[in-house]
Amino acid sequence: MGNEYLVIRSAGNNVAEQTTVVATLPNTTVTVTNYNLNGTLASTNSYTLVAAGSFVTFANGIPGATANGSSQVGVQYSASKISATKIFKIRCRFSDNLNDATVTLEQRICLYRIVEEQMNNIIKYSKAKNVQINIQLKQNKCIMNIKDDGVGCSWKTSSVGIGLKNIKNRILSLKGHTNFISSCGNGFLLTVEFPVATTNI
Repeated sequence: MGNEYLVIRSAGNNVAEQTTVVATLPNTTVTVTNYNLNGTLASTNSYTLVAAGSFVTFANGIPGATANGSSQVGVQYSASKISATKIFKIRCRFSDNLNDATVTLEQRICLYRIVEEQMNNIIKYSKAKNVQINIQLKQNKCIMNIKDDGVGCSWKTSSVGIGLKNIKNRILSLKGHTNFISSCGNGFLLTVEFPVATTNI
């Protein structure tokens, strides 16, 4: 499934008005937030799908009461917001000589925004299980790599999205460079670098 859906209950009974979510990755958390017909929060339930292929089924919106084994009609036009979060491991490595760099506030904010942007891309599209973030100081340059082991993409069939364009523009503002390496089934590697002042050359 994708990351988020909204399901609006119609006039069916509890059997007809239900949704089944199947996990495509292990350790997927599914959160179901139910609202009544005027949009007021009614309840929230969370389910952890441990294995890929495991599933959970639940009633849409506000279900009807079940009496004498029969499924009753629930609240028409009530709704359920279904959100899925895929859990993956993140490893960070920082070179020892980073203390020698004088990183400005502008550069720090830029690095933070790039990590934020790329992590958002990974969550939305990659289906990754592992993410590696490396930051090092080399030849008066700060170099950051963000690598995932997700589905990757083919540059022949897909264009650079808004998120990656934002990353490229941020690094250009620091007089730096950006590089993307990816292919279908082989994850994605983002590398950014920009010049920094150092105390020890």
